[in-house]
Amino acid sequence: MNAKFVRIVASVGDSFATCEYCGRKMNKGCKRHWYIIDGKEYEAIKYGDPEENLPAGVPETCHDCGAHLGEYHHPGCDMERCPKCGSQMIGFHGCDVDDDIIFEK
Repeated sequence: MNAKFVRIVASVGDSFATCEYCGRKMNKGCKRHWYIIDGKEYEAIKYGDPEENLPAGVPETCHDCGAHLGEYHHPGCDMERCPKCGSQMIGFHGCDVDDDIIFEK
């Protein structure tokens, strides 16, 4: 597991955690971002996109990070897929994921 992706911190006094990467509350998706995998940039996969291979009738909101269909998962979400190989992003999947994540400004 890539420890760098386990950086979601709870906010004091509200019911949603805050993403350490984008600063948004975890009741909506993350900012558009790219991972550097094996030396190449790959755009993150949005919740519900065909590349996720989710079954029909998935909930409108990701159970782990709060992204809505068509929004980006937050880094560290257990539902996010590797944009290179399609495996679970936070698990070991053989891809060399760089520590840096590139966010759209």
